[in-house]
Amino acid sequence: MSKIKKTLFKFISELPVIGKILSDNNLRLRTSLYFGTLVNLLYVVLKVTSGILYRSLWLSFYGGYYLMLAILRVFIVERDMYAIGSLREQAPYSPLKSKTQNY
Repeated sequence: MSKIKKTLFKFISELPVIGKILSDNNLRLRTSLYFGTLVNLLYVVLKVTSGILYRSLWLSFYGGYYLMLAILRVFIVERDMYAIGSLREQAPYSPLKSKTQNY
């Protein structure tokens, strides 16, 4: 790496929020998951709205495809939030059965 890149990387990594994201793999993973889900949902709104405004069946189907992907991503986000404990008190079910449970 050149000296400019090293200096720039050092400066960026010393910023409180950016430094934590760069150093913590779990935080970086969750940040990209949540941000990607938000962008995906905005893309769904854009495609479906464009399909309706332009009366385009192709854009509407394209929006439907991205809606299915967004539903999957929202499901992954919900499972992730349950796993880290922020939804554990609210959820009436457990994704994993207890090993001591009798069937």
